[in-house]
Amino acid sequence: MLYRDKKPLPSRITLISLLLISCAFTLPSFADAVDIVEGVYELTSRELSNGTVQKPPQIIGSLTMWKGHRNVNVLSTNPAGKRQSVSIVSMYTLTNKEFVETLKFRVVTNETSGEPPKYLVSGPAKSAPVKVQGNRVTFSPPYTRPSLVFDGNGLVSTAEGKFVDTWKKVK
Repeated sequence: MLYRDKKPLPSRITLISLLLISCAFTLPSFADAVDIVEGVYELTSRELSNGTVQKPPQIIGSLTMWKGHRNVNVLSTNPAGKRQSVSIVSMYTLTNKEFVETLKFRVVTNETSGEPPKYLVSGPAKSAPVKVQGNRVTFSPPYTRPSLVFDGNGLVSTAEGKFVDTWKKVK
C-alpha cells in the first residue's frame, strides 16, 4: 500500500517562480555606464611620453560629466613657464554601447607654439563606441584625442605617444 501525504504538492508555477527568483540572485549584475561615468573629476597627474610626471600646479584639470553635460578644463605649464590649455563644453548621451557628443565649444591655447588660441564653436553630434567590462567603461570622445577608461573611482585618459592622465573622482 502506498502512503500518500495529505499535504498538497507545489504547483509547477510555484516551482518555476522559485527557480527564476534564485537565478536572479545568482546571475552577475551588469554595470551601467552612466552610473560609473557620471561625476566630477580632478586631474592628479600627467605622465608625458618621455617619462616626465607632472602634478599640480604644473598641470591642473577638472572634468564634469553630469546628466548629459560634459565640461573639461586642463591647464599645463612647461619648465619655461609657457602654458597650454584646453576647454571643452558639450552635451552627451551615454549608453553601454555608444557615446554621442554634441560640441558647444572648444578652445585650445598654446603659448609654446606662438599661435593664437583656436576656437571651435558648435559641432554636429558625433558618436563613438563604448565598451563596458565589469566596472570599467572605455570610450574615446569624438571631439578629443585621448581614450578614456573609467572605473567608478576615477579615470585614466591616454593620448597615444603624448601623455597618460590620471583623474580622481571627487563627487
